[in-house]
Amino acid sequence: MNIFAIVVGALLAVVCVLSALGDFTKNEQIMETGRRLGIPANRMNVLGGLKTAGGIGVIIGNWIQALGILSGVCLVLYFVSAIAAHSRVGDKIKESLPAAFVLMLASLYTLTTIAS
Repeated sequence: MNIFAIVVGALLAVVCVLSALGDFTKNEQIMETGRRLGIPANRMNVLGGLKTAGGIGVIIGNWIQALGILSGVCLVLYFVSAIAAHSRVGDKIKESLPAAFVLMLASLYTLTTIAS
């Protein structure tokens, strides 16, 4: 595994876990976004769990490359779905930008991990 993939993976894992903390603690801004997207409040822990699992998988992927690739692909799919949800409700680019940033990180991590 190359250094670039490790650094991008670490950044991706930190972003995912911090985002998940907002889901778990019911951060008001995150809850408002969830309401706007039509996500029931009782599902926010599930979303936080998915992001946490992805972040942990990316870290373990430093030692088990197949798990890192799988976690990266799952995070790519998660954040593509997040962007689609924002698009579905007519959000502007500003509201979709955080998801797009993490999608870019997840894509970069996945591609660099596959290439190494």
